[in-house]
Amino acid sequence: MVKLVILGLDGATFRVIKPLCDEGRLPTFRRIMAQGAHGVLESTFPPMTSVAWPALATGKNPGRTGMFDSFLRVSKDSFQMRLMSSADVRRAKPYWDYLSSAGVSVGVVNYPFLYPPYKVNGVMVSGLGSAPEEDIYYPGDFKQRLLVRCDGYRIEVPWHEPQYHGNTALFVAELLELLDINECTLHLLLDEEFEVLTFVISASDFAQHYMWRYIDPTHPYYDEEQSRRYRPDFIRIWERIDGILASLLARLPADANILIASDHGFGPHRSAFFTNTWLEENGYFHKRAVLHRVTGLQHVAGKIVKALSTNLYNRINRSIVSGRLSKALLAPQIDLSRSLAFAPVNASLSGRIYVNGEMVASLRAGADAEAVRDEIADRLRETCRSLGVRANVYCPSELYSGEHVDLAPDILFEIDDFECSVHYAFNDRVYQNLPPHEVHSGLHKRDGIFMAYGPAIKAGVELQDARIYDVAPTVLHMLGMPVPDDMDGGVLQQVFKEGSEPAQRQVKYRKLEAERVEIRRRLKDLRGRRTL
Repeated sequence: MVKLVILGLDGATFRVIKPLCDEGRLPTFRRIMAQGAHGVLESTFPPMTSVAWPALATGKNPGRTGMFDSFLRVSKDSFQMRLMSSADVRRAKPYWDYLSSAGVSVGVVNYPFLYPPYKVNGVMVSGLGSAPEEDIYYPGDFKQRLLVRCDGYRIEVPWHEPQYHGNTALFVAELLELLDINECTLHLLLDEEFEVLTFVISASDFAQHYMWRYIDPTHPYYDEEQSRRYRPDFIRIWERIDGILASLLARLPADANILIASDHGFGPHRSAFFTNTWLEENGYFHKRAVLHRVTGLQHVAGKIVKALSTNLYNRINRSIVSGRLSKALLAPQIDLSRSLAFAPVNASLSGRIYVNGEMVASLRAGADAEAVRDEIADRLRETCRSLGVRANVYCPSELYSGEHVDLAPDILFEIDDFECSVHYAFNDRVYQNLPPHEVHSGLHKRDGIFMAYGPAIKAGVELQDARIYDVAPTVLHMLGMPVPDDMDGGVLQQVFKEGSEPAQRQVKYRKLEAERVEIRRRLKDLRGRRTL
């Protein structure tokens, strides 16, 4: 019998939800906010799918997990990358692994970047970063039940692909079809009676990327006639999500609770900045005189990041998992012997720059990598001021903590509160005051959403300062589990109703570092005995 549902809504934002609630369009969301708890959920930096969903599941910032992008740096001594997989999420220990190990039955379905699926005490179905024709189902016999019940399965509507350009009607129809499959899958999972169910709806993200220009009169691609035609379709998509939520609540047992969270928020995409073009113009980046043939992996990786194609991503991912391909060189056009810095191949539309520390001394007499980093950061800020845009520039230690901070880019930045996309690809100019394509009219922001509803939840609570890292500790506490002391988040105790079981019970912590020290001590003792 289900005790707790964690429903992920990719990219959900109160910028959309609250106005539609005020219009009477989303009665279920409105009821949850009035009778439960809600508030902004601060996302990761950058606020992107492959960074934020693992952070939500593990309660850890990227400095602890090493997951700063869907392309992960192999080591601090190398500018080589690999694609992330479920093994990276599993290594960081998501909340469902703690529950599964404790004998709690779990369903984890459509969760992004959980490919390939792995064994849990229940069911796991991979989400974004895989394709339904792949081996995305654990256990294998769940696949047949799902395909028969829902007449097939679908993970995404690839909004960026050419068949949807200029064909909003097709895009909307396929999004609604995807949501039908989501609802059918949810009801199958409820029939299977998992104690804790985690399910992610991604249609909200796809709709907002593609359709923001129809709902925002300030958007540079806004057109009044098109808005009158397509804003109702955008609302239909959110009404359908509200309906799915209503049908889910109707089937939950009286003692079950539900948490709703998004990986990030959303807003307009207004402009674009091209980092390697800027680095080249400022003398930090030099291209190879004669470009060598780019390896197949590099070529496909570039296509993936440019087009965000799941099928291409999955093809590479399969090769990596199988061991056929393991690494992709960052920025294959770069001449590392003459370049001080470069923007890496990445899937994020926020800024990231690596300083080529090994070459700094030979290229700049008397300089060190930190001085070059600070110089680039200062010059970047000045360029943005001259362009009339706002840039926030950071070094990794300002954003992250943990043993993997040294794998992060040396400089991270965002422009105009993430409303300007930042690209590693080259362009004929550093900055353009329009998005590269009208189809990509919405961008991620850091203000996601959190909602809680059920018998253990206090009514009418509006959360302050909630972070994405707080979700995993809150889930574990609600299920009576100790919170690992290596999680960065804390239990959102203010959401619990006075007298409820989670409110009465003190938060317990599990001292993982002490356990690790003890394990290392025992191993050392065993090795010592063998040498006697």
